[in-house]
Amino acid sequence: MKETVTALQGRKPNTIVIILSAVLIFLVLASLLWILLAPKATAKEGALQAVISSEGAEDMIIDLSGVTEPYELRIESAGGGYNLLRISRGRVDVVEASCPDKICMRSSAIPGTHLPVVCLPNRLVIRYKNAPADTSGIDAVTF
Repeated sequence: MKETVTALQGRKPNTIVIILSAVLIFLVLASLLWILLAPKATAKEGALQAVISSEGAEDMIIDLSGVTEPYELRIESAGGGYNLLRISRGRVDVVEASCPDKICMRSSAIPGTHLPVVCLPNRLVIRYKNAPADTSGIDAVTF
């Protein structure tokens, strides 16, 4: 180790900076190549599901990945209100509601987001989740 230090001490400071910079650049490039080209060992995600709850109880779970044609579903609340849902592939939209403010109808129309849709007057909650993945294959832990 002492020989390496004395060998570096005899060189010009610019040479040391160039050597350290080259080593650093090599390590960064090697890391990027590893990240891009290494096989991905991630768990497979399950199908997207919508969990529809009213009055605090989970009423139904709909597999949104398996929807081939859009359909409508009417959810009645205990207070006499209702929400009309349009179920389509990958999303649930509130198309009609008996609540006075209609916030649930506006919040369900945000494309690409899987934020919960809530209708407080009718006590309706629609949240998205992924179904449990198939764990029979090789995953990152066992691989």
